[in-house]
Amino acid sequence: MFNFWNMVDRYGSELQLLNQASGTWADNGDWIEGIDTTPTTFIGALAPLSVDDLQYAEEGTYSEKDRRLYTTEKLYKEQRFVQKEIPYTIQAEIPYGDELTDTRIYIARWAGNESRQDQVANSAT
Repeated sequence: MFNFWNMVDRYGSELQLLNQASGTWADNGDWIEGIDTTPTTFIGALAPLSVDDLQYAEEGTYSEKDRRLYTTEKLYKEQRFVQKEIPYTIQAEIPYGDELTDTRIYIARWAGNESRQDQVANSAT
């Protein structure tokens, strides 16, 4: 079994999983999205996508801001998490097979706000 956990332990950081309560149907038949509940903390390591990830993505085109997420947590497509105030959305799990690794690997799409990122970058200078 390949042990990615050493990498997660060494390079990982605390990430905030944004939990969303399940939605409900209103009396008039409209769907009401669930509201975010208290975030939970988990450990994960983010890494840039490889050239192969960028070239052969089944889920569409990725950008240089998207990342691979290494963690032991079971996450689901469209789940959201935050690292250093930067939001990401899980797009897919990379299937390595449970028998080959103790760590799950996901494609995480950057879900930030371009104008906010520019403001943060400009305030740092």
